[in-house]
Amino acid sequence: MTVQSTWFTFADLDGRALYEILRIRQQVFILEQASFYPDIDGNDPAALHLVARDDAGNLIGCLRLLPPGKTHACPAIGRLAIDKPFRGRMLGHRLMEEGIRKARALYPGDAIYISAQHHLKPFYTQFGFAPRGRPYDEDGILHIDMLCPAPNRERP
Repeated sequence: MTVQSTWFTFADLDGRALYEILRIRQQVFILEQASFYPDIDGNDPAALHLVARDDAGNLIGCLRLLPPGKTHACPAIGRLAIDKPFRGRMLGHRLMEEGIRKARALYPGDAIYISAQHHLKPFYTQFGFAPRGRPYDEDGILHIDMLCPAPNRERP
């Protein structure tokens, strides 16, 4: 299976793509995880959206990247979701790598923030994220703030 991933601004998402993103996020975060929270939080219009499609053009995964100052002082990656039939194929890894790469390209001097589900801490640690603070309950699921520090810059 070939996976095509593409970045979109909110304005560039057509109705079908937006519907598919919201459908996957609802399926994963609200229904599967039984976490009843407001996924439509007002932040999507400011975000860049990474959309992954299979050979048939079906949306199979997504992620959003928020700019610094929207929810945190640094850019924030969130809403990483993979449609259930496509899990276990390293697609989440690929989307995280692309999300980090995009954040580094747009905001090279900034750390990157995520609010990680606590049980996924090892997944995010492999990308350079480190826990900050104590775990907390967010919408019935234990989370932890994590930061991926800005890359070291060589000094002359």
